[in-house]
Amino acid sequence: MFAHSEAPIDPRLESLISDVPYADQKGYLDEALRCLKADAKRAATVLGWSAAMHQIHCKIEEVGFDLFSAKSGELASRKKGRFRSFDGVGPIQSISDLRETPDRKVLIIIDGMNLIETNQRQRLEHCLDMRIQGARPEPGEEGKSRKETGARDRRISPGENRSQTDPPVRGS
Repeated sequence: MFAHSEAPIDPRLESLISDVPYADQKGYLDEALRCLKADAKRAATVLGWSAAMHQIHCKIEEVGFDLFSAKSGELASRKKGRFRSFDGVGPIQSISDLRETPDRKVLIIIDGMNLIETNQRQRLEHCLDMRIQGARPEPGEEGKSRKETGARDRRISPGENRSQTDPPVRGS
């Protein structure tokens, strides 16, 4: 029905992803690679970030949520130095709690734990900014309705059935 051409991908990137030893992280990266091939760069950015945070969350789980929470409290109590404006996070007792913690705060805490260096945190924060931008509308699309941007609204009005909103399926 539609002609699909794949965007060219550097074989070194494909090789790098194929060598990832963690199946769960590899899943995010394989999907990001498929997005790149489909020229969906913003989606690939979001998935790449998800893979990175998944790895960070696994490391925090490995070192312990108690240690992570304690370091958060310690950093929040500092009145001087580079962590003086950090306000901490609530107690983290599970991976679910951790996933609800803002990524930027997680990066600050793991920097304070010396799991990463400050320059690594700064680079990761830049990647987080790209992930945030990737999940937003294209420039100039903000504040416009779905109709104005050409996006199709998939919601169904009361009293309307799905067959009235969906295009006909080929062969039916």
